[in-house]
Amino acid sequence: MSNKPTGVFVRFPLSEAARELLVDAAAFGKPDDSHDKAILAIGTPVTGGELEVAAYDNCRSGYLSRAKPCTESIKLVRQSDAQAQIAALEAEVVRLRHHLERIDRLIMGNSDPVMMFCGIHASCTKALKGGAA
Repeated sequence: MSNKPTGVFVRFPLSEAARELLVDAAAFGKPDDSHDKAILAIGTPVTGGELEVAAYDNCRSGYLSRAKPCTESIKLVRQSDAQAQIAALEAEVVRLRHHLERIDRLIMGNSDPVMMFCGIHASCTKALKGGAA
């Protein structure tokens, strides 16, 4: 997985602080990435793989199309595909938290630094390989 966000998941309704952040970005934004930063600040970055594009929203005409009509089109994905990818990422977070808890137990319950290091190394290796270590 890439560390560069490919999208942002934003929960609705927006909080007052999130709305203010977006309004400020729109009012005082420069032709740089200030809008992107504002959206990243209020949402959860999605760094997973690309979702299949279901259709395009043509910004000029307002019509939806399965073929990319112009360079100003917005990519639309199926909500079910996005939710499935979010669920998979949430499951990965739960799995990695389990390994972190195991590492905490190893650190707290072991006075032998070599054994502690070996246990932490084994747990990290297993976690990073998805349990296939």
